[in-house]
Amino acid sequence: MSLTNAIVTVTIEGKNKEKFYANYPNIRTLQGFLKGQWDLSLFDSSFKGRNRLGDVDASIELNGHTLLVEFKGAKNGMNKGQVLKAIRQAKNSNIVTIFVFGARNVPSGYLKIAPDAEGEKGFTSSGYQDASLEEINELFSDWSRYTEANNLVESKTEEWNEVTAILAGLYQ
Repeated sequence: MSLTNAIVTVTIEGKNKEKFYANYPNIRTLQGFLKGQWDLSLFDSSFKGRNRLGDVDASIELNGHTLLVEFKGAKNGMNKGQVLKAIRQAKNSNIVTIFVFGARNVPSGYLKIAPDAEGEKGFTSSGYQDASLEEINELFSDWSRYTEANNLVESKTEEWNEVTAILAGLYQ
């Protein structure tokens, strides 16, 4: 079963607040999905000041490179902390962050923050760029091709052996 073309009604104190179609083909139950989300505020006391954990919308590692993707409904939908995190990750951890803006499954643009070891700042920013779904897909494909041409992984076999050993310890 998948959650495709399902009507979802949100009721609060006996009153219907929202009603919409849900299209999540990779989710079997909405309730299970929602209950599976961790309450990140449980860890707020672990960090000083206003610092706290935030979720990651999407992440992938290829050939030793990491891409983080944050989906935002509008250009002004992100905060300064998210941009600071992207800059610091680009400079210090060689991580590319792409903020994709637009309605669900209908992107309208992006902002890319990437490492730049040669540059004065240590990172680059694309600035806001208008982009369609096809252009976002091409942006991701460009990043994927870059990781293939600049492979940081010496031995894929050795790492898979380590994965097997770590997982074996979890299933004892």
